[in-house]
Amino acid sequence: MITVEITSSNMAFFEKFELADRISYPDFHEISSDLENGEFLKFTLYDSDEPFYQGKFEKETSNQTVTDDIFSVLESYQKQKKISRKQKKEFQKKIKQAIKAGSETSSIDEEDAPNIQEPKRKKNQKQSIPILYKTIILFIGGITLLSIAIALYSFFEKRPGIQASGESYEQLLSNKQYILAVEKYPNKKDATANYLMEEVIQSKEPIDQLENYYQTVSSRFEKLDIFLLNHDYSSAIAEYEKEGFSLDQKDLMRGTLLGQAYLKMDQLEKAEKISGEINSPELEKYIARYKQYQLQIQELSKEIETLEKDPLEHKDKILDKIDELYDTKLEMKKM
Repeated sequence: MITVEITSSNMAFFEKFELADRISYPDFHEISSDLENGEFLKFTLYDSDEPFYQGKFEKETSNQTVTDDIFSVLESYQKQKKISRKQKKEFQKKIKQAIKAGSETSSIDEEDAPNIQEPKRKKNQKQSIPILYKTIILFIGGITLLSIAIALYSFFEKRPGIQASGESYEQLLSNKQYILAVEKYPNKKDATANYLMEEVIQSKEPIDQLENYYQTVSSRFEKLDIFLLNHDYSSAIAEYEKEGFSLDQKDLMRGTLLGQAYLKMDQLEKAEKISGEINSPELEKYIARYKQYQLQIQELSKEIETLEKDPLEHKDKILDKIDELYDTKLEMKKM
């Protein structure tokens, strides 16, 4: 039997209801469907007493459901060729059958047991859980099982005969099982994020892979990393300075990207400060090139200023120097 433990939530529902340590899938789906915009649920799924999945569902729009999130994952898996279109359709069919079964179960429950009280209510509770919850929760349960099935299918397809529980951290990364890697090795959370960043930089993974990772695994660097990888330099700098992050050699890649962001915004001194903190040869190279471009721009500007003292005589030279100055500035921006 699959059960769910809600580990964290800002949902107003919990001001009115007390829940046991674990609840059934139908109850969980019922609760998640009642989320307001901005509310979230963090949860762990259990098969008997063994945890096998952790996730987070956050409602950002009024018509958003956890089903939308799961179907989005399915589409992503199909596009990445982790599953076939036929497999995706089969999974969706199972979900729809689970919804239908849940709806029928709800009708029977209403007819046969109309006076059953919900367990563990608070003394002053005044509202009851709508019957529609049961249908939605069954839907969530089916979708969650579907996600697990997809992950297991992908894993066993690549590594037949080996169980996920026996995989090393490096093998899990190689098989793109990033969430499972963190669940099995919680102390590798930052290392996994850094690995994913490197994969994105080398175009081995799309950036949404890192975004999906941060939706489940929280990190103080999550906003900064996404800004940096999207080349949103001003937002990255604002996030870094607002949070007051301290960087060291463990943050070599992140610090190098941040230093480049400062150079893009013509803030050389701050880039040099970060370079001193992380001791990055790559960032030092960028800074040296930036300074060289600065010198070239200064020299060209002086030459143009001198030639413009007699513009008629030096008209062609002035135009050539202006072109050279423009090209140098362009190369500097591309750095």
